[in-house]
Amino acid sequence: MQIDEGLDTGPVYLCERTTIQPDETVAQLSARLSQSGSELMVRTLEGIRSGSLRAMPQDHSRASLAPIIQKADGLIDWKSEARTIHNRIRAFNPWPGSWTRIRGVSCRILKSRVGQPVEGTSSPGKISVMKSAVSVDCGDGVQLELIEVQLPSRKPVSGSDFANGMRVKTGDMFQPEESPQQ
Repeated sequence: MQIDEGLDTGPVYLCERTTIQPDETVAQLSARLSQSGSELMVRTLEGIRSGSLRAMPQDHSRASLAPIIQKADGLIDWKSEARTIHNRIRAFNPWPGSWTRIRGVSCRILKSRVGQPVEGTSSPGKISVMKSAVSVDCGDGVQLELIEVQLPSRKPVSGSDFANGMRVKTGDMFQPEESPQQ
């Protein structure tokens, strides 16, 4: 885009859309966009030099400002919908990270998968431990499967290994928290 007085408000030469994959993290997306962005930059500069590209004004009515992300934004609110929590885990990996607490211990949730609706009564934050999976009830009555979890000063482990190591049982709860205590 051309630079003007505003923040990212100048006319645009080229724009390219991409699909964000369902389980793609922000780190994976950034790596992919850096590759396609560099290719787009080369095409743009060649088009400007040859005169085949003209800058087009942006539609400022569609613009939005993204808030600055704080560490506290990574705290998981289990009352939210499973899809929302899953997307925040993907968006906040690696920073600020998505985290919750159990028995006073912070744990980062690195990877997740939206699961099935809860059978029976749902309690946001309630953990279900199965033989090969660990899931958490979310506010919309859908479970979120924990694929990869990391305890402080430990390596990331599978949800099952996390449950085994912490001796988590079905019915245990992740603790609601008001402020980060990492």
